[in-house]
Amino acid sequence: MARGIAPSPSRVALAGVLFATHLGCGDPLAAPPAREPPQVNVEPSVEGRALPAARLRVRAKEWPALAPAELFLFEGELSDSQVRDVRRGTLPRTVSEREVPALAWSEPESGEIVVAPSRFLEPGGRITLVSKTLGRLAVIDIVSGNVTPRLARVWPEAGEAGAGYVLLCGASAPRSAWSLVLEPPLAEATLESAFRVEAGGACSAVRPKGLSPGDIAVLPPEVDAHLLDPAPLVASTPVEPREAECGADQLAFGPACARAEDDRLVITDAPEPLLFRVERGGAEAVFVLGPGEGHVLFGLLPGAEQDVRGLAVTRSGVVRPIAVSVRTLPARPRWILNEVLANPLGPEPKEEWIELVNAGSLEGSTLGLVLEDAAGASVLPELVLGPGESALLVREDFEGGLGGDVPPAPGVPLVRLSALGGNGLSNSGERVRLLDATGSVHSAFPSIPSRRAGVSVARRALDARDDDPDAFGEHAEPGASPGTPNTVR
Repeated sequence: MARGIAPSPSRVALAGVLFATHLGCGDPLAAPPAREPPQVNVEPSVEGRALPAARLRVRAKEWPALAPAELFLFEGELSDSQVRDVRRGTLPRTVSEREVPALAWSEPESGEIVVAPSRFLEPGGRITLVSKTLGRLAVIDIVSGNVTPRLARVWPEAGEAGAGYVLLCGASAPRSAWSLVLEPPLAEATLESAFRVEAGGACSAVRPKGLSPGDIAVLPPEVDAHLLDPAPLVASTPVEPREAECGADQLAFGPACARAEDDRLVITDAPEPLLFRVERGGAEAVFVLGPGEGHVLFGLLPGAEQDVRGLAVTRSGVVRPIAVSVRTLPARPRWILNEVLANPLGPEPKEEWIELVNAGSLEGSTLGLVLEDAAGASVLPELVLGPGESALLVREDFEGGLGGDVPPAPGVPLVRLSALGGNGLSNSGERVRLLDATGSVHSAFPSIPSRRAGVSVARRALDARDDDPDAFGEHAEPGASPGTPNTVR
């Protein structure tokens, strides 16, 4: 039952595990012998209700013909007619879409078949276990309001091969190291003690030992009162990462490249998907970087020589240490066009605005900056903004909050211009740029249509690249945030 894991859409025997990737045929409705159906136990559980990472153990010793490949899990409770459809292999789509992906294997010593769902189960829900031979075996409730912390898998992504290094992250993680047993190959693994991450929460790394390429295994469902991500691990042959070719203004950063700026490193040119763990200030930055992507590592001291340490990990589990000495540039302001309201509820173009943020490490003046669109340009007057401060670029007649628009945050300065660009901001989208007196582009906002009045288009993060279309989107409720951080749908 490993949907998306087995290498072909058929029944496959691999490492002693049977994966049913579709419902078969035959004579499933032949009456079984008249005896008690096999007992089904669930673990871990609370008062008989399964935790979201639970497994089902089917006592099949008295049923030697019962096979892992004939067991299926479904969300909710199935009617008698739906159970008959499962046994016939003629499920309607409304039921087949409710199938829960799972791994199932036999344990000869215990005489049990273990069914391990491949994703967390929904708290407060219910699952049904069906055998093609015996019909409905169990209906199991999932605990509601479960507060047991979960560790979700960050690396490798679910469905991706590679089990040499597995990273799990959540609101918390086990404080001490643990020895684990992976199933069904019964391989050993170690779980590192928790390390704090900058984004909040904690992570632990799992290092399997003894898995062979092609082995499929699952973590134990629970360790130190933490539920572990049940997605299967698919072992692969370790392959050394390719090396990126770094430019003259870059330095090698593991297999990738990095460019030092004032208070940050811009990491790019990953030759393949890589997981990075970089230590800084008592916490670690954890991020995944693929070809054509970039990541900004903040928190460096401007104008200083400093060491950056960490590691890069391939999907196959090869770990490359990172230890580089970085000389950053002097502190400077950094101008970012962060949010645009081109389609206000109030009168246009009077109530249009653009949010400008100084995302740098030094205060700066807007004097001499030029706002430009396809129809014209406007020169900004002088306004000094400190690091992290913002202002709104508006027309001279702007009032703010008219017609139900979100008003500017209290205290946010307004930079009044004769016009925003040439003839106001187009609702159908237009590229807007911020340049200095030399013509250098400091920031650009892409051409994204405004589909709803009163809803701005905003950056997901201040470090988002201007040329990344996924870095921008419609603002979430209440529709805009002039002068405060963005929340993007």
